[in-house]
Amino acid sequence: MGAYLSIKILHEILGRCSLFVYSCLDGFLVTVLPRGVLLRYAGIYMPSRVSLARIIQEGLRLASRLSLLKPVVPQKLAVKGMISDQLCADYTSTTSEIPFLHTGIYPTDGIVLWGLIKALRPELFIETGTGTGVSSQICAWALRKFVPGARIVTIGTGTPEVVEMARRNLASFPEVEMIEGLAPDGLISIFDRVQDERLGMFIDGPKGSSPDFLRLLEAIFERLSPSFVAVHDCEEHIPAGFDPKGKRPRGFINPTRVQLVAFHESRLCGEYELFFMDNEWCHDHDSMNEVVYGSETGLKPFEFKGSRQRSHSPYMGILLRRDCATTSNWH
Repeated sequence: MGAYLSIKILHEILGRCSLFVYSCLDGFLVTVLPRGVLLRYAGIYMPSRVSLARIIQEGLRLASRLSLLKPVVPQKLAVKGMISDQLCADYTSTTSEIPFLHTGIYPTDGIVLWGLIKALRPELFIETGTGTGVSSQICAWALRKFVPGARIVTIGTGTPEVVEMARRNLASFPEVEMIEGLAPDGLISIFDRVQDERLGMFIDGPKGSSPDFLRLLEAIFERLSPSFVAVHDCEEHIPAGFDPKGKRPRGFINPTRVQLVAFHESRLCGEYELFFMDNEWCHDHDSMNEVVYGSETGLKPFEFKGSRQRSHSPYMGILLRRDCATTSNWH
């Protein structure tokens, strides 16, 4: 079956739970969603190893079990409460010279990183997916303002032109160490250097459609206990701009969000809260994104070059350690 083509199979389980099976890349993506709450399970199965009938059978079994569990309700208060008018003003004025484009992090994503850094004061900030260094600059300015002396390590790769642009953009930030490489394997040497610092992280690559995304999450939480891990491109549906020709089914579930929720459910729900920015939040702060919308013809909220989108922008998912959720610095 062609990638992203239609097998959308819906089953009702106990009247409260839905199972979806999509073709996804070279395999099948299975998700289980109790109604009105967080997605509770996701898995990617290769058709060369298991039949579609077996996938559906396994999904139904999991749906039956998960629909009996108490729903997990994400906490939105912390993220919404940490963004004040004063923080927005400081952020906008400080980052006004950064060249935001639709291919990278949006201003509404960057303000979340600012809020997390202000609230949780990481002494070391690790980023994967350097790109041209836009998010690295945002976080460097935030650390200078809220945590003087803190350090950033950013790891990523790209074309020679992209790497050179990142080096130029970050040349005036001696607190930023730039490493050329790929996560997760390239992160191991960084993890070995982490002692008892307060640690924050931002993942902007690899993403959920890659098996390296789960490998990265496993590598992080086997070795470290970061105060927070922010993950980019966690809107409910496929990111704006990733499907300009509308080849995927309407409302295709975003695999980055799917895999993050599944990992939290299976590994972290006792230690970490998981919550997301949402369309309401993005709409409230959407004026920040005008610089992005103005950089690309036909780009605007919920739409990319005429292709209708279900989500407002490529927004953040946040894994927040439970003992940090009660910090007094959120407001």
